[in-house]
Amino acid sequence: LTLSGAVTDAAYGTDLDGVTLSLRHNMDTTSGATIRTATTDSSGAFTMDVSTHGMYTLTATKDGYLDSYSNIALAADSMDNLLSMAPALSADQMLIAVQWGPQLDFMSYANHQGTPTDLDVYLKFAVSDESECMVYHGRDTCGGASLLQSDSVAQPKWFPDDLTAVEKNGVEVIMLDPVYETEYSLYVRNTNLDQTFSTSGLVAKFYGSEGLVKTVTLP
Repeated sequence: LTLSGAVTDAAYGTDLDGVTLSLRHNMDTTSGATIRTATTDSSGAFTMDVSTHGMYTLTATKDGYLDSYSNIALAADSMDNLLSMAPALSADQMLIAVQWGPQLDFMSYANHQGTPTDLDVYLKFAVSDESECMVYHGRDTCGGASLLQSDSVAQPKWFPDDLTAVEKNGVEVIMLDPVYETEYSLYVRNTNLDQTFSTSGLVAKFYGSEGLVKTVTLP
C-alpha cells in the first residue's frame, strides 16, 4: 500500500520541505515506536510504503513548527493526505495570517465572480494612553508588530492552470511580539476594487503558542 500527500505552512500556505513524517499503529498515537518514516521534498510532497491496511496516526515534525497529526484509516492506496503545520511561537507572541483566493478562471473574473487581486491588511492598536500604532504595507513595523509578508493575487489567464498555486492565492502575515494587553483592530482594504469582498474567500487565522487560536471568515 502507498501512503502519500503533502505538507504546507498553515500561515503562509507554502510547501514545506524537510518535514519528517512518522507513521504509528492505531489512531491518536502520538508517541512510541514508528513503523514507517519519510521526509518531504522541495515541493512538500512525501510517499511511504505500508505493508498492511489498518488504522494509523501520521505525525509531521519540523524545527520551528508545532507537530501536526492526522488519523488515517488505510484500506487501499491513500494519495491525498494533506497536513498543515502551525508556527512555533512563545507565550507572548501572536501571528495573524489573512488569506484569500484561489483565483478562478478568466470568465469568472470577467463577470466579477473572481478573487480580488490586492487586499491590504491594517492592524491598529494602542501601545500606551498617548501612543497608537497602525501596521500596514508601507509602514511595516510599529510597537512590536511587524508585517512579515504583503501579497497579491494574479489576474486569471484564459486557462486557470497557467497560474501557479502561489499566484492564485494571497496571504498577508503580521507578527505581534510582544502581544500587549490592549484592543487590536484588524481591517482589510480592497485596494484595486477589481472584484468584490464577497468572492474573495477571505479568512483571518490567529496563531499563538498552542497553535491556531481563532479563525474569522468574511461574513
